[in-house]
Amino acid sequence: MWLQFSWLIVLFGAEIAFAYQNVENYEYETDILNISSHYKKILSLLITQQIVKNFSTGLPAMTASEISHKLDIPVRLVREIIYELSEVKILSETVTKNVKEMAYQPAQDPSRLSISYVIKSLDERGIDTLPVNHSDELKSISSIIDTFGKELEKSSKNVLIKDL
Repeated sequence: MWLQFSWLIVLFGAEIAFAYQNVENYEYETDILNISSHYKKILSLLITQQIVKNFSTGLPAMTASEISHKLDIPVRLVREIIYELSEVKILSETVTKNVKEMAYQPAQDPSRLSISYVIKSLDERGIDTLPVNHSDELKSISSIIDTFGKELEKSSKNVLIKDL
């Protein structure tokens, strides 16, 4: 019985130590899973802006944890957004002194990265070739959405990320 009680104390201590070390990763987990698409776009633009600003001033590339601390965004959400931005070729990974952690920099010339370009790239992420009925309604809705995108590109508020 004493042996079992001793192990119970050891395992409970290990649980507490793990929770203390990883509180940043799991603190906002339910909120991150329920984040709106709109707010995620805003945070994506904020993260891109920080990385472009860092790159333009000649500072070393930032890691996900550095971005998280600088912008006060949960690191798990930062990693998720960086993954999506890397997938659409807005950001690229670069090595750091610590082999296990990657840093991030713009994957393209910052003079090409506008707000509409980033939003359009994120919106077009994934496939759009499902075998669905191409009805007149689908074509009409698609045309309207395309028009919204073109209007955003023409907008005076569509500035370069580096100019934010």
